[in-house]
Amino acid sequence: FNADWEQIRSDGSRVPVNVPGRCDAEKNEKVIITTTLPEDIPENMNLCFRSNKQNMQIYVDDELRQQYSTDDVRVFGKVTVSMYVFMNVEPEDAGKQLTVVTQTNSSYTGIFNNIYYGTKTGIWEYIIRKNSVELLVAAVMGLLGIVCIICSIALQFYYKKKVSLRYLALGVIVASMWLFANSELRQLIFPNISILNDMAFLMILSLATPFILYLNEVQNKRYQKYYNAVLIINLTIYIACVVLHLLN
Repeated sequence: FNADWEQIRSDGSRVPVNVPGRCDAEKNEKVIITTTLPEDIPENMNLCFRSNKQNMQIYVDDELRQQYSTDDVRVFGKVTVSMYVFMNVEPEDAGKQLTVVTQTNSSYTGIFNNIYYGTKTGIWEYIIRKNSVELLVAAVMGLLGIVCIICSIALQFYYKKKVSLRYLALGVIVASMWLFANSELRQLIFPNISILNDMAFLMILSLATPFILYLNEVQNKRYQKYYNAVLIINLTIYIACVVLHLLN
């Protein structure tokens, strides 16, 4: 969706801005941008906005047409989970003023991504094509990790000794889970993306552990006390981050 956008500042002044782009704003400040809708709008058209951990309201003239926030539904955390937000536009909306209001207590203040314009099916087809490689990589990584763990168990059972490959495979599975949880297509796959957003951070926090265990095994535990120290530090960070998140 190509248009000439303006930011409406708190003092009422207007400045031109680029979308996609970033507006000058402080954390938790309401960022307001506005433009004019096309003069000719076919039936069944949609605008699609990407919320960047932002609460979002979308107006046509002064009518609130769409809003998105997880303030009332998420259990933990301070910010709204990123999501594609769709708004239907009709032929009678042609030439009207479109206003987008965002607010977030994060570093994503004032950031706007590409806005898509078309049928809902057409927009989703484009987004899926753009992000499908990431999901394919995640699926292949997860499958390879599971196969490697099964092979490691079989080899351990057959040769009666531990196979360090299982730790490496576990690390690949955790990375795969992070890719799924952090994917831009996650709202199509999972019903609760607030929990999924928390899961993505937990995967990142735990990602180092299986690789530390793998290195310890391949070095025949010669430096185990050092690796244990790193594991304790990693576990401490994990617990601290989880507690801070639960307490907001």
